[in-house]
Amino acid sequence: MIEEVKYLKNLGDTCLEDAATCSSLACDAGAGMSTSQQVQVHLLGIGERLRQHAAAVGHRFDFTPQQAMLLDRLGSRQTMGQVAAALHCDPSNVTGMIRRLEARGLVVREADEADRRTKWLVLTPAGIAARESFLHEMFQVTSVLDGLDDEAQAQLLAQLRVVAGNLKASTSCG
Repeated sequence: MIEEVKYLKNLGDTCLEDAATCSSLACDAGAGMSTSQQVQVHLLGIGERLRQHAAAVGHRFDFTPQQAMLLDRLGSRQTMGQVAAALHCDPSNVTGMIRRLEARGLVVREADEADRRTKWLVLTPAGIAARESFLHEMFQVTSVLDGLDDEAQAQLLAQLRVVAGNLKASTSCG
C-alpha cells in the first residue's frame, strides 16, 4: 500500500488539472487492494492534493502553511496555549508565528483583565480581512464536489465525520 500512496501523491498536479486522468490512474493504483485500503489511499491522495492547494493559496498571501492554519484558528480569540494545542505544536512555535503575524499588523496580543499573565490572540481588522480573503480563495475549488447534490454532500460529510472519529480513536494515546 505504501507504493500506492506514493503513486497517488505524485499525481497531485495531474489530478488538479484533469480529474478524468486522476480517476483512471487512481483506480490502476488500487489493483489488488481491498475496498477499505483503496478508500484510505484515495483519502490520502485527496488530502495531499488539498494540502498542495492550501500551500499555493497561502503562498499567494505570503503565508507559510503553518501561518495560514494559525490565521484560520484565530477566527475567535484564543490563548497561545489553546492555539498550540489545536495545532499540535509547541507553544514556542506559535510564539514565532504570532510575532511574524504581529509584524504584519494582522494579530495583537491582549492581556486578560482577570489574569494579566494570560494573553489573548486577536485578529486586527487587517487580520480579519486577510483571513476572510484567504478562506474565500481557499474554498473557491468547489469543483471537488461537482456531481454531488446537497443530499449526497450531507451524506459524505456524515461519513467523513465517522472516519475522522475512528481515526482519532485509533491514534489517541491510551
